[in-house]
Amino acid sequence: LKVGLSEIELLSTHAEGLAGAPSANVGGRGGAGRGPQELNAEGVLPRCANMQMVLSPTPGGGPAQVEAPRPPLTPGQEAAQQKLREWRKSTTPETWKAVRKQFDDAGIDLRILWYSLGYVGPVPSDEDIEYAYSMARGLGVRVMSGSSTITICKRIGPVAEKYNILWGGHTQDDIHNPEQFTTPEVYERLLAISPNFRICLDVGYFTAAGFDA
Repeated sequence: LKVGLSEIELLSTHAEGLAGAPSANVGGRGGAGRGPQELNAEGVLPRCANMQMVLSPTPGGGPAQVEAPRPPLTPGQEAAQQKLREWRKSTTPETWKAVRKQFDDAGIDLRILWYSLGYVGPVPSDEDIEYAYSMARGLGVRVMSGSSTITICKRIGPVAEKYNILWGGHTQDDIHNPEQFTTPEVYERLLAISPNFRICLDVGYFTAAGFDA
């Protein structure tokens, strides 16, 4: 409201937070559970500075480094995850309508729900995919976006058609991984899976993968 924005794309974990979900306390690429971080001397987050890039030579002149794998969850984090799973089972359409109302009352159009399915972390179950779409329907969004893989999208497609909600696959930059949405050829493969699929084109990743937007 301060900067005059009137429409938004809402991250799924933020939707859950607004609905009163317990914290999973595990962090994540989407920002949930992560506190303020210091930038390095080049003004980049340390985790981003270490991510593998297709660019050659790499920024800074050194060899590309692969981001270190995340450590396994602690017992406390496992317990927090289980608590969140139980909370998700208790949600109803009214849970998400109450979240939508907060934006409607503020005059902000909640247009898109960002919900990644299986890009990082465990492979989503059929129940997880249904949950994502039930959240989207309850929020009344017109389209979903998110990261995933070609294999998982073969399971997402029928659910997208069942709920009649579009889903835009967010592009990536690892051109050596055929499961990632990285090249125009892979975009075509993704679009062929379901008439409800679209491309959520990240121009930064598209450029890093060696293409001209």
